[in-house]
Amino acid sequence: MRRVLEEELGDSILQQFLNLETEHEVLQARLNEERHELGTERALRSSLEEQLADMQVQLKEAQEHAATMDSAARRAISAKHKEEATVKDLREELERLMRNSPEVLRRRTAQAEAEVERIRAETEKITEKHKKDMLDERDQKTKLFIKLKELQAMEALIAKKNAKKRRQKKK
Repeated sequence: MRRVLEEELGDSILQQFLNLETEHEVLQARLNEERHELGTERALRSSLEEQLADMQVQLKEAQEHAATMDSAARRAISAKHKEEATVKDLREELERLMRNSPEVLRRRTAQAEAEVERIRAETEKITEKHKKDMLDERDQKTKLFIKLKELQAMEALIAKKNAKKRRQKKK
């Protein structure tokens, strides 16, 4: 009787061992699958972090370019003020010369008007170029800001999915 009992217990233990071994294989396969998913998510996160770093570098370059453009605008304004002062000086000289002969006055008036027109045209050209550059810079900053927000949203979505998976695993 003891022998029959040992054989039946041995069969029961063997069956439990086989069941545990099968469960172990299933859990091992699931673990490998989770590791693969984690590796994929890590690669995606690294890629997103690289893109974010690139976007931050581009944003910094755009800001530096904007600072350069601001400096150019200040120089253009300074040049405009200088040219306006020159125009004022020319007008004062013209008024002084008006007291001179009419022939000299006409000649200098024509020269002064030509100089004023040249200065005005040059100033307008510089101002228009600066306005265009500022608009381009603003558009570029806007695009970079939108791209940065998209990347941050993608990163938040991935973090949310990871947190959800961790909660499910704990259950």
